Amino acid sequence: MGLLAIIIALVCVNAATSFKIPAQPKVYEISIRPWLYELSLKYNKPKMMLRDVPSTEYQKLKDLNMDVIWFMGIWQLGDYGLNHDRTNADLLANFNRILPDFRTEDIIGSPYAITNYTCNPKLVLMLIF
Repeated sequence: MGLLAIIIALVCVNAATSFKIPAQPKVYEISIRPWLYELSLKYNKPKMMLRDVPSTEYQKLKDLNMDVIWFMGIWQLGDYGLNHDRTNADLLANFNRILPDFRTEDIIGSPYAITNYTCNPKLVLMLIF
């Protein structure tokens, strides 16, 4: 888990990198909130955080032999974008057309509505390595 743990830790504390990434790295991107949701169902643990992910799951990522694991959606999001997604009539009509049984809490906002390049505490919370 070494490199993966280092990358997550560095991202979350905004530290400088001290390891070399190849000029053309192999990058594996994970949309973090859906991934954590899937793991919460798999392990029957509501509100799974990065700190709760079993080491076996990180080992699976390590076994992919990627140079970098990119957690899309790890950055701090703001309330404005989420409120927009939950109140815009056109978006809600589209959501209802595609997923008729969706609920407001299913709308988690865009991972691109970043307000601060620090780790989202709702995903990380006391990440310890």
